[in-house]
Amino acid sequence: MLYSLSQVKIDANKKVDKNLLENIIEKKLHLSKNKISHLQIVKKSIDARNKIEVFYVYTVEFEVFDKKSNANLKRNRNKNLKIITKSTEYTLPKTNNGKQLFRSIVVGFGPAGIFSAYLLALSGLKPIIIERGSDVDTRIKDV
Repeated sequence: MLYSLSQVKIDANKKVDKNLLENIIEKKLHLSKNKISHLQIVKKSIDARNKIEVFYVYTVEFEVFDKKSNANLKRNRNKNLKIITKSTEYTLPKTNNGKQLFRSIVVGFGPAGIFSAYLLALSGLKPIIIERGSDVDTRIKDV
């Protein structure tokens, strides 16, 4: 069974490897290291809220094949442990070869607008982007 464990904090000065992550999972979940397989880091972020201590915060996925361990993990009350039931890989929707009755309109060219227009373009569509902000020269002066 596939599991995801989030909020795995590790000091930024430590060298992170598979063995260290397995040790942390073993301590947090009371699970033997030899029961863990296919361990991979899914997400890595940094927690620098405290100016004295800086941490890397990981989300890791791993598999457990032992029935007894799976039963124990299902009863585990760790709020950061989740059972993964299906893959979360995103695929772009299929288009009919760029032929469209109406063109898509993206309003605003902030981060969300840029990303939306980018995904539409990757899907073979030709989005129209509307932005009401000032031109680049005026924005530079304002900033």
